[in-house]
Amino acid sequence: MSDIEIIQVNISGDDKPGLTAALTSILAKYDAFILDIGQANIHKTLTLGILFRTSTKQSGFIMKELLFAASELGVQIRFTPVSRKSYNAWVTRQGKGRYIVTLLGRQINASDIARITAVTAKHGFNIDAIRRLTGRMPLVGKDPKSRSCIEFSIRGHVDEQTKLAFQNDIMDCTRPGLDISFQKDDIYRRSRRLICFDMDSTLVGAECIDELAEKAGVGAQVKAITERVMRCCKRVLILGLGALGYMMLDAAKNLGASRVIVCSTNDEKLAKCKAEGADFVINSKKEDVAAKVMEYTDGVGADVVFEMSGAQQLFNLGLDSAAYGGKMVVVGVPNGDVVIPNFWGRVAKKEVTIITTFGREFYETWELMRDLLATGRLDPSKYVGGILPIEKFEEGFELAKKAMGRVILIP
Repeated sequence: MSDIEIIQVNISGDDKPGLTAALTSILAKYDAFILDIGQANIHKTLTLGILFRTSTKQSGFIMKELLFAASELGVQIRFTPVSRKSYNAWVTRQGKGRYIVTLLGRQINASDIARITAVTAKHGFNIDAIRRLTGRMPLVGKDPKSRSCIEFSIRGHVDEQTKLAFQNDIMDCTRPGLDISFQKDDIYRRSRRLICFDMDSTLVGAECIDELAEKAGVGAQVKAITERVMRCCKRVLILGLGALGYMMLDAAKNLGASRVIVCSTNDEKLAKCKAEGADFVINSKKEDVAAKVMEYTDGVGADVVFEMSGAQQLFNLGLDSAAYGGKMVVVGVPNGDVVIPNFWGRVAKKEVTIITTFGREFYETWELMRDLLATGRLDPSKYVGGILPIEKFEEGFELAKKAMGRVILIP
């Protein structure tokens, strides 16, 4: 066995038909044994790697012919000797668990890949291969039906605790318009033929549960349930960050909102909301609210706007930010008449529904709130900005100006 050599060959250059055949036929001529092979092609540029075993007598002839063939084909070639110790260590690593991480969305950008690869390295996984599963993206135009999917084949020793931590970190890498899956790479994965999408998924622009219910003959019943539960869901904009606005952030997230945007003039409050789950925050003194909402909702606008302040300016900003067919929920109490300039453009043309919130569905919303409190999804203690004796009412009023929650005065 002392006359055995292991050599790794790396070829790169412009791809052309017959290149791989020409190189591997040389290995076949000298009866070399291919231990591993991999090839990728990006924008007509080939990267080919071959790990082969041969005898010491034959290795020189093989490398000489490969070198001549590469020169004729106009590609670069590099030879690297591999020791038995290094090869055996590599073989041992192949026994680690194999997993697949898939990124799926309309578009996948560099920051998405950077985040997922950083998480992969953090948990000790090694990336064996990266594959694009969809067609190439055009340079011009924005195709609303475009699809982008990238698959990572990763390897590593994983216990249940590490697996759970990895899954949690992967979830933090998702964003509106990007789904990520993590699964074991085994025969069961390759045998699956059913894909289930959530409502308003990344690629399916339909309420899948409603569609399935129609097929089952219970469409009306399911539609009534989903309309009730999804009332606060999808893309939500909250204007004003008093105690009710702060509470609305948690309520919207718990009821399944896909994106929650919070608007205030207080940077400290906005930072706290961002830390507690708001997807985007806007300072209305420093930024164009409607423009930012359009940016954060892919040009659609907010499906539901909660106006929590009663301020005329925010009321109109809410209408400007609402999506076509969206809802404007008025919670804040104005200190005078509310005027809507350009009523046609802001309300009628966009078919915005304006909803008030003073008891029309008291019992229905009571039941919903009771469920949120009973299951621990809402913690009422966090909405208390301070507790003071009533004698310190002046201090309480000052605290209320900057506190996120209500200030309680005790007699």
